[in-house]
Amino acid sequence: MNILLDGMAAAIGLIGVGLSVLSERRARAAKDKARGETHYRAIVEHVGEGILVADATTGNVLDANPVLLRKLGYRSDELSSLHVHDILVEDSNDTLETLTHRPATLARLTRDIMQRSRDGSLVPVDVSVSTFDVHDKPMMCYVIRDATQRKLHEKTLVQRGSEAEERASYFASRDAVTQLQNRSSFRSVLQKAIDNIPHDGPLALILLDIKDFSSTNDTLGLAVGDAMLVEVANRLRQAIDEKRLSRLGNDEFAVTLQPADPDSALELALDIQRMLAKPMQRLGHELDIRVSVGIGLCPPDAAEVDALLRHADLALAQARSTAGDEVRFYSAEMNADVHRRLTLLQGLKQALQANELIVHYQPVVDIATRRVLSLEALVRWQHPRLGMIPPGDFIPLAEQSGLIVPLGERVLRLVCEQVIAWRKEGVPVVPVAVNLSPQQFRRQSVSQLVLDTLHDTGMAARDLAIEITESSLMREPERYASELQALRTAGVKILVDDFGTGYSSLSYLKRLPLDTLKIDRTFISHIDTDTADEAIVGAILAMARSLELKVVAEGVESQYQLDVLRRHGCQMAQGYYFSRPIDAVRCATLLNELSVRPSFTETLRMRLNDVRCSAAG
Repeated sequence: MNILLDGMAAAIGLIGVGLSVLSERRARAAKDKARGETHYRAIVEHVGEGILVADATTGNVLDANPVLLRKLGYRSDELSSLHVHDILVEDSNDTLETLTHRPATLARLTRDIMQRSRDGSLVPVDVSVSTFDVHDKPMMCYVIRDATQRKLHEKTLVQRGSEAEERASYFASRDAVTQLQNRSSFRSVLQKAIDNIPHDGPLALILLDIKDFSSTNDTLGLAVGDAMLVEVANRLRQAIDEKRLSRLGNDEFAVTLQPADPDSALELALDIQRMLAKPMQRLGHELDIRVSVGIGLCPPDAAEVDALLRHADLALAQARSTAGDEVRFYSAEMNADVHRRLTLLQGLKQALQANELIVHYQPVVDIATRRVLSLEALVRWQHPRLGMIPPGDFIPLAEQSGLIVPLGERVLRLVCEQVIAWRKEGVPVVPVAVNLSPQQFRRQSVSQLVLDTLHDTGMAARDLAIEITESSLMREPERYASELQALRTAGVKILVDDFGTGYSSLSYLKRLPLDTLKIDRTFISHIDTDTADEAIVGAILAMARSLELKVVAEGVESQYQLDVLRRHGCQMAQGYYFSRPIDAVRCATLLNELSVRPSFTETLRMRLNDVRCSAAG
């Protein structure tokens, strides 16, 4: 019994101990919970963001931290009368209400939310929201951050972006060098001017082209060329509203005049020429600015942008083709000329494939002995429908279109093949000169072309000469030097054509490997009546002798001219007095006859026959 009582007492003691321990644990847990609640309450009350708690079912506000209360201007006892939408406001689609009713654990409102204070003032805010339950009752907790600085920063970025877009748009419409309107934006200006003709009156489009601009670029460099373009633009700005100006590209500028008539358009064009004509100093160079001008009128020339630009450009092309600083108005005849040029251009492309190009030969004669010393090869176009087309009609077209390169290659090969054919026939061959275009030197290795052609055809280099115009040599002597030296080394003779027409230093004569100068026909045509021409020819001959260069006088047509040339010691001549250019068959006959009777005087009957029979003019 005592043992049982002792056991029960021990058990009761243990239970007491357990109850005491349990009570202590509960007290400690309650204390920890209170401490945790105090801790979290302190965090909530002192955090820098506003915190708002609302009933997830009704949206009624239940609590807010002191930070938010200060910002809102409410007391804590006033919160129970507020709805969450009294504090957080959005303009569209009740996003807050939608968010309140969705089971999200955390979401960020990306639309513009405003926080409304007690006094009605609104402040932009960013809001994050989370859901939680208290005693099985759903709650929403909103963390609210002031977004004023973010909005200001975004606004600044938008403004900067807008300014950047404006700058990009501005520069996209401007020429990079002159800052005038470019072609694209000018078309819009032109279209508006055409649309306003009923109100503002007739319109004139004036196109300007700087003469010899490409030569300035090539010889003095792009920096000087750009400086010239800027100077032209600035001078135009001084006299003309910039809204009426444009640089269309390269060396071409455009000006509009409205209202306009032919007289006022011509007056403005001449004023522009005079204004631009004053010499300019740029990068150590004094430059003269000369411009050609083409004018199109609307009406009557055109009624839309493309037509007006095309017509003014046709007039500019006419002005550009003249030697002086011309001003040309568009005319209907220009369209007919353009149509003819296009027809010839298409035909020329076909001619290169269809073997319609033929070569005629004009003798170069020793004045004293009248022997034929050499021949000049001159291309002709035997058109199947239009007949023989003179070189003056298609050579400039070939130069402009770039067809001069394959045309020059074709003529070179035809000449080489003809010389070989003559040799096989026993014809006494003399050297033949072939004209080469400056474009051929720019686009290919001429020395390689010539040497390859000689090799392919079997023609000897001593039987070939190359003619290059003086004007092209003057512009780019460095470009020609190595090519000409390679040809000269191989045995090909080098001739300078149209000599005397240049306006620059003649120092290239001693720097380049030349053999012969051909005095331009303009100095020969009046040498028997014009003392100035005679003096020029005499000076050229004296200079050539001192440089050990041979000289050919081109365009000799009379005995009187020949007498003057002989008196000044000229040894060779070429021209209609001896023979017109003749085809290969007649040339072979001439060479054969001269081998029997070497004096050209005895074969003058052939020259007379050439007047009637030769197809060349």
